[in-house]
Amino acid sequence: MYGGKRFSPNPIQDALGMNITPNDRTTIKSIISEQLQAFQQEDGDRAFFFASPTIQRQFQTPERFMQMVRTAYPSVYRPRSVIFEDLAIADGQWVQPILLMDSDGNVVRALYLMKRRPTHGWRIEGCVLVDVEEHFVDDDDDLDDDEDDDDDGYFIDFDYS
Repeated sequence: MYGGKRFSPNPIQDALGMNITPNDRTTIKSIISEQLQAFQQEDGDRAFFFASPTIQRQFQTPERFMQMVRTAYPSVYRPRSVIFEDLAIADGQWVQPILLMDSDGNVVRALYLMKRRPTHGWRIEGCVLVDVEEHFVDDDDDLDDDEDDDDDGYFIDFDYS
């Protein structure tokens, strides 16, 4: 149990029956990585591009979006390092958990809510920061770990020197 929601790591398919492929996993990591790099480069247009249409409607401009990230998500805006954990599912939605270390060495877990749109492909539907002490519980017996899972960790180290 995680913040009142059930999370299942390495699901075979979501509640809607949508299969997840190794290419989907790679694409999700790439989208999040590219958005993090866009934050590093102060490229608001590029960072905003990876947000879902819902998020884009909410903030309306890349400038408003960047300002929100700067103030509400400093560890996402300027992480020192990033470690991707196993893709999971929460209440029928794909979640990519990521460990972020800020410039002071503090670690937080970011839960990226991902959504595949027919016209836009995978996009970031939201991000929730939680304490690292929180953990996933796989309480669904029919969702076993996939032995062919190529999700063996993914690390980004941002060099500020």
